Amino acid sequence: MSGLSPGPTSIESYVLSDDGRHVLVSLDGATYRFRRLLWIERNRAVHCAVDGGSRADELNPLSFAHRLLEESLQAVICDGQPELESPAQLAGRNADLSQRLLEIAVHINRRQPREAEKRVYCDQSVEVRISDKLYKLAPWTWGVRNSIVADGIPGRTVAPLRHNSTAPRVSGHSNEAGRVGKHRPAGAETVHFHELVLRTMCVAVDGLSPSSNWLAELHADIGDALLDIALSMSGLDRDQEIDVIRALQSGHANDGLTMYTLCKEFGWTPAQIRQQLATDIDVLVAVHRASRGGQPSRADDQPRTGDELAIRTTDDE
Repeated sequence: MSGLSPGPTSIESYVLSDDGRHVLVSLDGATYRFRRLLWIERNRAVHCAVDGGSRADELNPLSFAHRLLEESLQAVICDGQPELESPAQLAGRNADLSQRLLEIAVHINRRQPREAEKRVYCDQSVEVRISDKLYKLAPWTWGVRNSIVADGIPGRTVAPLRHNSTAPRVSGHSNEAGRVGKHRPAGAETVHFHELVLRTMCVAVDGLSPSSNWLAELHADIGDALLDIALSMSGLDRDQEIDVIRALQSGHANDGLTMYTLCKEFGWTPAQIRQQLATDIDVLVAVHRASRGGQPSRADDQPRTGDELAIRTTDDE
């Protein structure tokens, strides 16, 4: 995006104060009050600025910047008196000033990655600590995921879900503003889907059920960090799928193929496998390989037909 590539130093030189939520900026004798967008607001700004052309993962940087400015500029103060001027009015009066305000809006609302400490439990739930908050994410069951995908993306056929945390970038900024995957439709449908992901997968905040408005109050960067983790829990990553296929073709070890083999050989469910001691699983896998001459038989790794094979997906107990 031509012109929207200021360095942090040039932006910071305009800043009068920054309390983390609101930023006061001085330009040409006037003071401009900005607010940093929350997660829902920034996520909507990102995806509603996506071009629906041949590449659905293309962010329109100028549209994105204008949305940020419209939503984050709260007031213009001249001679100590606040004036209510819209970004459109400012642009009509002074194009150069409008350009600098766009740059500032993008800069203060840029994505800044947050450190996240994760702990994974046997039931595949994940506790995530970001700053001083502890979030618990519960994985979807296959049936729940299908119903959410069908509800969250109208007209989409239910298929294996893949996540893509690659985010669109605003020219001149190395930080990611959000994410748009080419396997997701652009715009409002993606926004709705992302909100469904966090609403349904986040089951606790600091040990308590999330409040009714927790998502509306979520910090933008914390929301992005949680969404990245939740999406990685929601379906098979494309790189993981490639790894499984290559392992199947080459006979090399792979956790997914190991789970499939144990289900097939012992009639276990995936949940039962995860509860076994790691050393016991290692022994069983080693014996299984040795009994087959040390080389995995690709034929045995393929599902049989008829009544020859039944893999349970739920426990009988």
